[in-house]
Amino acid sequence: MSTTKQSWLPDRKVLASGVSGVLAWLLGLALIQMGVDMPAEALGGIVAGVMALVAYAVPPSVRDVIERVDDTLKEAFAEEVQAKKASADALVKAAGNVS
Repeated sequence: MSTTKQSWLPDRKVLASGVSGVLAWLLGLALIQMGVDMPAEALGGIVAGVMALVAYAVPPSVRDVIERVDDTLKEAFAEEVQAKKASADALVKAAGNVS
């Protein structure tokens, strides 16, 4: 989970996929209005395909990549600190038993 300031905008890939889906749907409706015989199921399949292709083709933004790397490093550091604390507690406990 990202600890940086969140915005209401989704990642670039998600936004591009959604916009392309709306545009593909509108284009399909325009084609149907012009007389192209296209069942609704075919239009839905085309829209889903366009959205999947766009989401695959659009790279994540640099900001998104940096946020993911930052979150991963924070988690790894927290785990390392926890492990060192447990090790230090065990040493203190062992030293207390020796006395």
